[in-house]
Amino acid sequence: MGLYLTTARLTPESFKAMATGAQDRREVLGDMMSKVGGKLLGYYFAFGDSDVVVISEAPDNVSIASMLMAVAGSGSVSDVNTTVLMSYEEGIEAIKRSAGVAYTPPGG
Repeated sequence: MGLYLTTARLTPESFKAMATGAQDRREVLGDMMSKVGGKLLGYYFAFGDSDVVVISEAPDNVSIASMLMAVAGSGSVSDVNTTVLMSYEEGIEAIKRSAGVAYTPPGG
């Protein structure tokens, strides 16, 4: 299972609906995630460039992408950005492996 960090901006309509509605968005996203074999790990509100930050787990990139495309396609959010997260151990392994990979930069 992969871990994913997703940020998004809510539309004014979404803010208004959330202010007047009793539906917990974590439940909605959690149900969607389970349908693609994943799990919602965290849902946070944020200040700055993003209104929400979501941490999720999914079996593969296609599964998380399909779920996020459905959310983005609804028009309730914009500026949806997702980052694949690696564990510390995976990152260290990638760093170590990079030493054995040759790269020629442009013009090099």
